[in-house]
Amino acid sequence: MKFYWEFRFKYKYHPDEYPKRRNEQRQIIKKRLEIFMDLYNKGYLNDISVDIDNQRGLTKFLDAGMTFI
Repeated sequence: MKFYWEFRFKYKYHPDEYPKRRNEQRQIIKKRLEIFMDLYNKGYLNDISVDIDNQRGLTKFLDAGMTFI
């Protein structure tokens, strides 16, 4: 267990590892944006609102998003 915490600390805070981690995080964010924009352009967000009356539309949107991940 000690090795795990040492590795995790190094991965998060070591100056040599920080640029790698930051680059990984940026790639993840870019992928999420790409998925969102693809769904947006396909019209999955048309007439979608976050309320109890729109459960079917929200479920459809979330299901579509999960297929890309």
